[in-house]
Amino acid sequence: TWTGAYHAALSVRKNTAATDGLIGINNTNPTAQLDVKSSSDSSAVIVRSSNNNVTGSVLRLVEGNNHQGAFVQYDASANVLNIGVHDGNDTTPANDTDAISILRSNSNVGIGTVGPAQKLHVEFANTDTSFAGGGGGDWGSEGLLIENTSSTTDTMSIIQLRNGDADFHIAGIRQGTNDNDLAFFAEGSEKVRFTNGGNVGIGTTAPSKELTVSGDILLEGDNQQIFFGHNNTFVGESSNSQKLQLRGGGSNSSHTISIDSQGRMAFGA
Repeated sequence: TWTGAYHAALSVRKNTAATDGLIGINNTNPTAQLDVKSSSDSSAVIVRSSNNNVTGSVLRLVEGNNHQGAFVQYDASANVLNIGVHDGNDTTPANDTDAISILRSNSNVGIGTVGPAQKLHVEFANTDTSFAGGGGGDWGSEGLLIENTSSTTDTMSIIQLRNGDADFHIAGIRQGTNDNDLAFFAEGSEKVRFTNGGNVGIGTTAPSKELTVSGDILLEGDNQQIFFGHNNTFVGESSNSQKLQLRGGGSNSSHTISIDSQGRMAFGA
């Protein structure tokens, strides 16, 4: 080991091995091209910018004699840390692409934006209006992908929403090849399920119809009806009368059956 003349903390290892010329700072046994050792809890390396400019302080990880590769940069003008890539075979900083940005003021993280408004803010501009492809889960467009690589039936990919000690989960539940259900859970108990075939279940995990409800249904308010394929085919309450109405396609009250609160039935009334 040779100790530099300027300071005893600088060491250069020189031998016949392939690791010739390794440099150590505060480290007499460097194992990389530059090996810096901190002797306390203070910073081991500081990359400092001389003023508050856009270029700021930059650390680049590149493939050759240009900027092609990746970088970590602090934008001193906007007080934001950017982590990104440089795909072009050039040395032009304007061709850098910020992939992840972290605001100094609140630690918000942005993907696709240097001004994240929430703890995680994903931003993009995409004009796709439909899905295409699907191979390997790539359906085109852009967004957020949460993937569980297990092929076991009933395994899940979940989003957890927690307020205090209360939890709500949204889960994709595998049923088979290219077959996933979507379910909503409160405190670990499933409440609503959407099947791959488009059926919706409330209180059931296996809805057999477009809407399957295990439990009671309440239509809140007066004059509420359930319609069957036509505006004049319905069952419901006559306006604020506490009468149950049934109509099978007729156009007026003469085609209606009514049952009042005492169980009396009237036809055409």
